[in-house]
Amino acid sequence: MSKRQRGTRRPSANLYRPASDDASAQAEPGSPPTSGTGPNAARVTGARTTAGGSTITSRSARRRARTQVAARPKSPLERYRGLLLIGFAVLGVAIIGVVFFSSVSAAPYVCESLLTPGPTDVLPTAGPSIAATPSPSPTTAPSPSGSPVALGSPGASASPSPSVTPVPSPTLRLGFPTNDLGRTHVANGESVTYGFCPPTSGNHYNVAGQAPLPRQFYPPTQSLKPQNWLHNLEHGYVAILYKGTPDQATLDAIRTVMDTAAPPSDGFAQQCGQVNRVIAVRFDDMETPFAVVSWDRALLLPTWDPEQAKTFAEQWQDSPPIPESPSSGGGVC
Repeated sequence: MSKRQRGTRRPSANLYRPASDDASAQAEPGSPPTSGTGPNAARVTGARTTAGGSTITSRSARRRARTQVAARPKSPLERYRGLLLIGFAVLGVAIIGVVFFSSVSAAPYVCESLLTPGPTDVLPTAGPSIAATPSPSPTTAPSPSGSPVALGSPGASASPSPSVTPVPSPTLRLGFPTNDLGRTHVANGESVTYGFCPPTSGNHYNVAGQAPLPRQFYPPTQSLKPQNWLHNLEHGYVAILYKGTPDQATLDAIRTVMDTAAPPSDGFAQQCGQVNRVIAVRFDDMETPFAVVSWDRALLLPTWDPEQAKTFAEQWQDSPPIPESPSSGGGVC
């Protein structure tokens, strides 16, 4: 072999390989394709490389590049959306629970103060009734001489003489007037606030058989609200109220007054087949152990007094202050 032949090298076969194949051959096995510029960029962008090193981007790659939206940072609302939803759910459940607990634990009624005795009516003075009673006048009779002769004692006068007729002493109207607290009918079970207790008026229920209550004696074991028996007062009843559980003798005495008090003169109780319009109910929120009440009037008793209780009941059944008395068409049995 000559020197010229020995110095001439055969062209390498790699000289005619495409640039992409050469780049892939130089990459280490298992290495990921790289992006950006360089021979591997055609693999990422979907372009192919010509022999001169220029890339030709495919149509689908160009379309993807146009539609691709740059990523933006999430707002706080988007980042914490799940936590906010959970928080709102817990808050809603808590509000519902508070409302439910408040409705269950709410007092059936509220007394802002306890009623104390107020000014009573003044007893009118009773005076004797003087009626004039005429005395007999002298008569005359004819005399034999023809001149009239007066019969009777000389000096008799024809003027009437006064006579005194006794008049019964006036009866004091027991109790004292109270401020009116209204008379609106509210939903059954609704709590009512009264300016004073025992109330003699105010908002109350309107439920058949419960407000107004049927006429009867209600024992200490039966708990009743003012919203029930206030409707009775509105219709002309008198309520005997007692605190706690009195002894049996006192309870029997209260029942006796309730059953023996005279009915009102309008005759409405008789039409309903009732002895009178008086009920007896336990009520603990008052200053004295006993009270007798009608609409806008009260009699407070530090001790049980059957005479005063009975007199009050007879005086104030269907009394003029009653807004729905039988005379006004609002009577109810």
